[in-house]
Amino acid sequence: MAADEEAKETVQVSKKQALQLIVATSAKEKELELVKSCRSRWQDRAEDTEAAELLSYGPGAPSLEAEALLRYPPARWSGWGCSLSWLGKALGCCREAESWADLLFSTRDVPVSQLWPNFAGPYMPAAVPGLGLSIARYNVGGCGRPEEQTGHPYGGSKVRGWFALIEGFQPVPNGEFDWTRDEGQRNFLHLAVERGVDQVELFANAPMWWMSNSSSSFGGSLAQPDDFANYLGEVASQARSGWGVPVRSVAPFNEPSADWWMFPHDQEGCKVNSSQQARVIAKLRDELDQRGLSDVVIAASDENRPDQAIRTWQELGKADVAGGPSGSYVGCLNVHAYDGLEPWLESRHRGFRSALRRIATVAGVPLCVSEHGNADSSGVTLAQVILEDFHYLQPASWCYWQPVEHHSSWGLVEADFGDAPSQEPKAADLPHPKYYIFAHFTRFIRRGMVMLHCSEPWAAASFAPEENSLAAVITNPTLGTSKQRLRLSAFVPKGRGSERRIQAVLTEPNRRRLFVPCEVEVQEAAGCLELLVELPARSICSVLLPNVCLSGTESKSLVESTSTNMDGVDSPGAAQAGKLRKHSHDDQLGVTVQMVSSMARAAAEGAALERWLGQADLQTVRCWSRWEHECGCAATAMDAIPPALPSADSGFSDLLEAVCAAAWGADVTVKGSKKNVAKALTMLKVLVAFKEAASPEERGLCHWFACGFCRDGQEGEDGCEAGLHCSKIISETQANWLSKAPKQDEVSKVKARPLLLVVSCGGAGPPMLSAPPGQATNGGPGFSGPRPAAGGGIGCPEEDLLELCMVAVDWSAGCEVSRFHRFVRPSMWDQQDGQMRQAHPAACFADKPVAVLFPDVLADLLDWLPRMLGVSMDEMLPEDILFVSPRDFEVQSLLPRRCFQGEVDYNLQDFFFRRWCCLKDVFREYFALPNEAAPNGLGSMARYLGLPPSDKVRRTFCLDENLLVVRIVMELLKKGWKPKETAWRQAVAAPTTFLLPRRGDLPEMEQNGRKRGYWEMEAPAPPPMEKIIPKLPPTAKIVGATAKVAPKPTPPWQRPAQPTPPWASVPPPPAEPWVEPTDATEVGEAAEAEAVEAVEVAMAEPVEAPEEAPEENYDPGYDETGESAYDPGYDPGYDPGYDPCAADLDGVEALQQLLAPLGKAGEAETAPEGFE
Repeated sequence: MAADEEAKETVQVSKKQALQLIVATSAKEKELELVKSCRSRWQDRAEDTEAAELLSYGPGAPSLEAEALLRYPPARWSGWGCSLSWLGKALGCCREAESWADLLFSTRDVPVSQLWPNFAGPYMPAAVPGLGLSIARYNVGGCGRPEEQTGHPYGGSKVRGWFALIEGFQPVPNGEFDWTRDEGQRNFLHLAVERGVDQVELFANAPMWWMSNSSSSFGGSLAQPDDFANYLGEVASQARSGWGVPVRSVAPFNEPSADWWMFPHDQEGCKVNSSQQARVIAKLRDELDQRGLSDVVIAASDENRPDQAIRTWQELGKADVAGGPSGSYVGCLNVHAYDGLEPWLESRHRGFRSALRRIATVAGVPLCVSEHGNADSSGVTLAQVILEDFHYLQPASWCYWQPVEHHSSWGLVEADFGDAPSQEPKAADLPHPKYYIFAHFTRFIRRGMVMLHCSEPWAAASFAPEENSLAAVITNPTLGTSKQRLRLSAFVPKGRGSERRIQAVLTEPNRRRLFVPCEVEVQEAAGCLELLVELPARSICSVLLPNVCLSGTESKSLVESTSTNMDGVDSPGAAQAGKLRKHSHDDQLGVTVQMVSSMARAAAEGAALERWLGQADLQTVRCWSRWEHECGCAATAMDAIPPALPSADSGFSDLLEAVCAAAWGADVTVKGSKKNVAKALTMLKVLVAFKEAASPEERGLCHWFACGFCRDGQEGEDGCEAGLHCSKIISETQANWLSKAPKQDEVSKVKARPLLLVVSCGGAGPPMLSAPPGQATNGGPGFSGPRPAAGGGIGCPEEDLLELCMVAVDWSAGCEVSRFHRFVRPSMWDQQDGQMRQAHPAACFADKPVAVLFPDVLADLLDWLPRMLGVSMDEMLPEDILFVSPRDFEVQSLLPRRCFQGEVDYNLQDFFFRRWCCLKDVFREYFALPNEAAPNGLGSMARYLGLPPSDKVRRTFCLDENLLVVRIVMELLKKGWKPKETAWRQAVAAPTTFLLPRRGDLPEMEQNGRKRGYWEMEAPAPPPMEKIIPKLPPTAKIVGATAKVAPKPTPPWQRPAQPTPPWASVPPPPAEPWVEPTDATEVGEAAEAEAVEAVEVAMAEPVEAPEEAPEENYDPGYDETGESAYDPGYDPGYDPGYDPCAADLDGVEALQQLLAPLGKAGEAETAPEGFE
């Protein structure tokens, strides 16, 4: 009984309190019961939040399960590496240089007596396993000698040590090159190459001292980009021909956009803006080509953070040097895994890794983590960063900064480099546990292995097809012992009864159990293999599993190509489709109907979730990972092992791109050899199956069609041929929702004040495009940049389509009165109408757009509201209505943003959006809950009130979400709640800060808001003379409207002065001014006084409304709905049990009918409808 009471009590416990209990190390029964209760409430719906990580890492956590999936296109691992730089200079000429090189670049065991003689003994480890790194990054220095440098040699007294003075090879301007310099680092580079390093990257932290505006390589800006490019080209040529090292790439920059490269700095560094980067890259490409180094690629730009890497790549793309239509001078996208000096963690910056990976995939360049380091000597943070990089970023290689550091826990090993070059360097202590953590990755996931994608970021796996072996690295991030299960769904034993000797080692940093053997169980279940291991808290295990192979290849030879039976074609369009001959792909290429069905289902779910939740959402990423796995299984049945990439003439870079392109409505042209055409036709069958399976509601509302024009020709009332929009379906759904409202003649006029307007807003359909679908444009297939909005949810930018629905509620009677629904199109699309009509034929435009402009929506509201209130428009007062929303964001920010371009009178804005009721505040005040315990999202609010969850709904419309809000409001009214305003907004007529929800409530939303500039944005002052009145159409038959618009009366905001209403008598507390933290500049008192003076001048003198600046800092991790940031339980639209393809794909018979035209030999082969 006591346990039951305790479990009930936990329902009232805040998430913060529960998490604190969960992460506690105590294992008392009472606390464990609380843990289990809290976990059961949040575990299913908290997958993509930091709280989810804590929930799963508490004591008594259940066994963790993950699956290793194939990646398509398959990717070979390029290797692990490190930067030489300081350690190379310090260790390259010392007595133990050979042993240090063995430790880093070989897999042999290095005896402790060689490097750590003071620690050798019977109770100490006999040897340390080598890391076996295969990539060495050589630091091309920029220092001259003291007698050569003028101005500020070495950056003054801030230099961290003699080892940080990396000498350059051109010490004086336009002088001769001296190749005898930097002897220590060059010697260590040769030692690395002798031990098998076959990939050398030359990187520059700074140019030569005389190429900087500070006359020093320790801070400043680049002053001579052409000389810098010539310098790097000459060093690359000397390294290749003179030193005989395998130079693979040149990285000319190191965190060039960072603001901390100010002279004097304690290490080499230089700030290089994007235009200078583009110039250096183009010039360097010429310099390399002129020296016969066309195979040496340029790697850029080694930014500190992934989000900055995205912005820099976009700027380089505009300069046509990276990922542009004319090709790319950049052959590798390098990025660092930092957040300043802290590690870059997914829980703090969600979605940036995935967005950067997409950019590299579209550009067709490898993505490499060229630097990371941290001060956590245990290695737990290092393992987390590597695994998150593998899971979200999927790099081709990964490099640590300095494995050996001078008295710093940033190193895997600490050493004493001495105070001067004359002192002999020596190891300071045995390697940190972090060293062994890194060895778990470097010694098991070896260069050349085919990378797998693990469904959870606590595991990594790779496969060596030539050796028939599989390696896996598994971590236990919890605070207690946990059973880990890794399912290898695509692998089976190689040869029955063959001997299998499993190699498995364990490292437990907290107990200093380093690289000790451990037991791992291998099971064969459901036709695949599973690894089971029980790991202590915060430990890591690496496993090498021999004698395994891909499923389907263990006992049969690969199917031969059928190229002799098909004519090769260059570009088979619709007219040329008859040249292709029919083949039974199920039999001859090894692709079964079940494979096609699985691929189609995964493609449909991935495309639908991407539209609903955005491309950065965890569920979307998982669906597309599943799709890649299914493609990989099919490719294994068609090709040799490992499955090869599609050839350059196949018409698409990979099958995932083809599916995405077709899912978004673009044409797919298939061309090339017989074999590639056969593959493409097989996949096009999947696309057709996807289109047939996706209903019009799941396809979403096409923004182009809703805004008035669409690239694809129309088919009557059903919209374009692509099937991505359907005005008839939309109108029917909208009318059906409105028809459920009470009849107007059955409802008496509302006498109680205020009338509650329960409002919900949401995006509709796929993200906006900046040009017609099918072209390589923003948001469309083939575009290298992130989309402007993640699925177009709450908080979508002004250029996105907005869905607005409201239910009017009489709070005194506790009943619904009427409903209101509109799709709102941005005015910018009407402004571009002329340009679009000039660029595209008339058949591409919708005559009657579904969406309307926001001023017209407000005009409809002014007609709708008086009829329910039983008053005329000029008699209506602001206190007669009260918006009710689950968040502050809708009324405080989202809807007013539609008015900011001078389209709506400022007094009218105040009339609608000056006050509102936030349901979170209602729960906090009415139930006397602390702020952190008050439910944030609809799901948690409904659960708090004991309401059942919402029904299955289509996320295309926010109608059902609105009804859930109405149910919550009704339940609150039954409990005696009296509606009143809980939040205010300052008058728009005066300059005012554009606020998001209260600071401290939603930290993640605040962070993203600051990035988008919301905190600094000021509402424009009203025009000095005339006021802008919304246009009221004389008559209108808009979809969903219940009556014609009444004749234009005197607007309520122009009536005689009224007494001050009670709610306005007490002004709301002013919001704290927000100052965004920055590493570049600290705003002083003088700047603050200047800003205050500017605001006072702006308030005293009316000014014209400034145009709103476009958003530059795109944040793919920011959930526009605002829900996931503070309530993982909220998701009224998405149902994880819902399968959008189940209705049409479960039947093999339907698929066989679909594939029948491709299965008859001797007939002309035609491309599926909708494709060329």
